[in-house]
Amino acid sequence: MKYVIPSEGEDYVLERVLNWHCLKSLHYKFYKTKSETLQNGIEVKEFIFRNQRAKRIIEIDYYPRIGLGHVFVRNVKKDKETTFPSFTVEGWLNRRGWSDLPDGLSKEKYIQIMDVTKKIEPFLEFIEKLFLGPLKPILTGETWENVPWDDVYVYK
Repeated sequence: MKYVIPSEGEDYVLERVLNWHCLKSLHYKFYKTKSETLQNGIEVKEFIFRNQRAKRIIEIDYYPRIGLGHVFVRNVKKDKETTFPSFTVEGWLNRRGWSDLPDGLSKEKYIQIMDVTKKIEPFLEFIEKLFLGPLKPILTGETWENVPWDDVYVYK
C-alpha cells in the first residue's frame, strides 16, 4: 500500500474536522483529542465527538505522517440488544455489502479516498454523504446495528 503524506498538515486537519458542519448538524460536539504511538512507532491521533442525547461517540483517526484512517461509531448506551457496541465505517459498509449507497459513493471511490489521496476534503465529503444518509438513524440514536469486529482490514 502506498501512502501519501498529507500536505494539509495536522493543524489544518484538526481545524477542518472541528468545524465540520456535518457533525454539528447531527448535534455532535468536540469532546477531546487522544494521541497514541502504536507498536510499530506510528503516531495516531483520535478526534473524538460526542452526542449526549443519542448516546453515541464518533472517533476519527488521523496519522500525521500517513493521513486519515478509521472512523469509529460507538454506542455508549447500555442495553441487552447491543452485542457489538462499536464499529468502523469500513466494517459497516462491508457488512452491508456496499449496497444502497447514495449517488456518487461506491467501494471503488472509498478505496481511492482511503488508500490513494489521504486528503481531508474528499474524505469528509464521502463520510458526510454516509452520515447524512444511511448512517443518520444510527448517529442520531434512532437505531443501532450490530456489526461484528473484523480484525482483518480487508475491503470485501
